[in-house]
Amino acid sequence: MNTQTHTVIRGTRILRLTPTEFSLFEFFLCHPGQILNRNLILDDVWGFNYGGNSNVVDVYVSYLRKKLEAHNEPRIIQTVPKIGYVLREENM
Repeated sequence: MNTQTHTVIRGTRILRLTPTEFSLFEFFLCHPGQILNRNLILDDVWGFNYGGNSNVVDVYVSYLRKKLEAHNEPRIIQTVPKIGYVLREENM
C-alpha cells in the first residue's frame, strides 16, 4: 500500500479501491493481527460522528474482500464472530 499515491498492489495486481475502501484497508494494515470491533472501525474510518448503521462496516469489508480475493487469493481479512474483524497473514 502506498498512501501517497493511494495505490494498493496484491501480487501483480493493482487494486482499484474507493477512498473508503482504501481507508478501511489502511486501518487494517495499521493493526495487523489485532481484532478490531465494528465501533472502533466506524470511529476511525467513518469518523466519530457517523450517524449511520454499523452494518456499513460489514458491507465495506465485503467490497474490500471481493477486490482482495478477485483471483482466488487467500482471505486475509478474517471475521471474528460476534466481535469484528482481524487482518491475518495469508498463510495463517
